[in-house]
Amino acid sequence: MNVIFPLITYPYVSRILGVEQLGRLDFSQSIINYIVLIAGLGFANYIIREGSPLRDNRKDISKLSSEIFTLNMISSLLAYAIMLGWIMISSKLQGYWELILILSINVILKTIGVEWVFTIYEDYLYITIRSILFQVLSLVALFAFVRERDDLYIYAMIVVFAGAGSFIFNFFRARKFLDIRIIFTKRMIKYMSPVLVFFAMSAFQTIYISCDTTILGYISGDYYVGLYGVSTKIYMIIKSFLSSAVVVALPRLCKSAQEDDSDGFKSTANEVLKSLLFLVIPAIIGILFYHKEMILIISTKEFLGAGKSLVILSFSLFSSLLAYFWAHCVLISYKKENLVLVISIISASLNIIFNIILIPFFQHNAAAFTTVMSESFIALMCYLFGRKYLKLDGLFGQLMKILAGCIFIIAICFVTIKKIENGIISFIIGASASVIVYILVEIALKNEVVYPSWIKLKSKLKK
Repeated sequence: MNVIFPLITYPYVSRILGVEQLGRLDFSQSIINYIVLIAGLGFANYIIREGSPLRDNRKDISKLSSEIFTLNMISSLLAYAIMLGWIMISSKLQGYWELILILSINVILKTIGVEWVFTIYEDYLYITIRSILFQVLSLVALFAFVRERDDLYIYAMIVVFAGAGSFIFNFFRARKFLDIRIIFTKRMIKYMSPVLVFFAMSAFQTIYISCDTTILGYISGDYYVGLYGVSTKIYMIIKSFLSSAVVVALPRLCKSAQEDDSDGFKSTANEVLKSLLFLVIPAIIGILFYHKEMILIISTKEFLGAGKSLVILSFSLFSSLLAYFWAHCVLISYKKENLVLVISIISASLNIIFNIILIPFFQHNAAAFTTVMSESFIALMCYLFGRKYLKLDGLFGQLMKILAGCIFIIAICFVTIKKIENGIISFIIGASASVIVYILVEIALKNEVVYPSWIKLKSKLKK
């Protein structure tokens, strides 16, 4: 649904608001990303790791969660103070203060939302139903209230409502699993050391994710931010879909690692990695062939200048998902966050330096390139250190099967582009045919990501 809804909303918004207005929103959002980071510190990552083994003990998990929630509320107040100070001292931000204040509602709602509770308990059905409900409501509000270019602030409020409005319900839903309240205990001070490590790690990861938009806004202006915003929108839609295979497995991996269940950890981690490869390689091929059509589907010809940056970002799909897997699923599960922090610091530093050097010459394309560079560096370094904790099984054979299926995808894309003049129709037919043929080929090759499901389906159909 996170893929489908932007495909409905973004084409409408881009036509109504235009490049520069969306550029203003994206620049403001890049500022809020830093404020959200400060408010969250490293609490979510820390409690997912430490709370997963305690989830069957309501008393202990409630106490830990209440302590973390209290600290998170304090950090949120600090984040708002920093945001207001930043606006007052920066002449650049003073032209965006209304948008920044509207988007900053996300900060407190995210804190109250305690989303990490549902990750710990793997309550993904509730998350799905809740998210779809608020997406539908925001979609209705979008078509009802965003009618002209000056409705940017209304759209910003709808963005907040769609993304964080449901967090209010989270606080009450969380009582099903544990009891959260404001408390102060002596041991809360002890949490700050590992939490700050997680914060620093997240900070530098956020820097190399958001600094390209921020620097692009300062150096090149709203127009290029608007173009880059379209390419990153498509990139993030696809990335969020693909990363679900990693996110849902994280609590289980943390639990296996801390309980010294090496066989369980190895089995789950290998399954996740194979699933990632199964999804991400065809996705990259699809972007390479249909990047123009994807831009036209969610925007207008005014945004076609985002084509090159989207092609460049497509390669970051591979490196970013591998980076997340080796950093969060492997190294952090084994409490090696200090190592991930050092890698993130180096990566963020390189990203900032190259953004400042390259953006004046290549604008949004430079921002995309530095993202690929940073993600690739993290993926490589985390793999080199993480392979000590995870032995990969059957990966080469899995990769050969995937590449064999991708040959058919390339052939289908090439033929549809050549034979069908209408780009949108070509994309729809080519993408649909590619998915079907790819899955059939992988079933025929007995790819372990899809073949077991196929056997189960056949068995059910026979019954």
